[in-house]
Amino acid sequence: MDVRAPASRHAPVALVLAVVLGLAMFVAGSGPVFVVGDAYESRLEPSVSTTTPSPTSVVDPAAPTPPPPIPSPPEFATNGWVRLILGVLAGALVLAVLWRLFLLWRGRPREIPAPEVPVVEPVAEAVLDDADEQFAALRSGAPNNAIVTCWQRLEAAIDRAGCPALSWETPAEVTSAVLRRFEIDDDAIAGLADLYREARFSRHALGEADRERAVDALTRIHEGLAHARVPEAEQAP
Repeated sequence: MDVRAPASRHAPVALVLAVVLGLAMFVAGSGPVFVVGDAYESRLEPSVSTTTPSPTSVVDPAAPTPPPPIPSPPEFATNGWVRLILGVLAGALVLAVLWRLFLLWRGRPREIPAPEVPVVEPVAEAVLDDADEQFAALRSGAPNNAIVTCWQRLEAAIDRAGCPALSWETPAEVTSAVLRRFEIDDDAIAGLADLYREARFSRHALGEADRERAVDALTRIHEGLAHARVPEAEQAP
């Protein structure tokens, strides 16, 4: 199964990439970059002053000494800082777009094989072929052991039919799930499964009434499987 994302998902990425590239081209072609002071293209050789020095004036010793001049702060070229900031932002946006494209490439849809669906008829055949042994196990011994043995025979039959439990499943879960694929009374499946769990994990002993409930549930399960095993041409409309 190939799940493909709609093409509209890539439109915003392409738009952002176009804007970023346009911004980068504008910054690259907008002239010299100013850092501090004048542009490097406007720096000229210092001119030689031809002003004739004035005659030395006589300084009055009694006159107060003027305060030293306050140095003016360095002149920062505003346009240069703006271009520098825009260049940094453009680089960051380019990296973000490239990272987004990488994530889209890594998450591209892959061909997922369809899960194998077991054939229904072999399951019915396997369970019904073991029906006599299931009833014999259910009617012999203590009710707890009888119910557990009967359910385990169901699990073994379904496993032989090609429906084994996977690593994250338990045989009981697989058995219930496979039986529910048939037209079987769900109360019969759930009832026998509940009796199995109670017989195996509880500390109290089950009675003969519980055994009879298990026999009734197993009978209804076999009836549903027998209906599934009959060819469609022979089934009643």
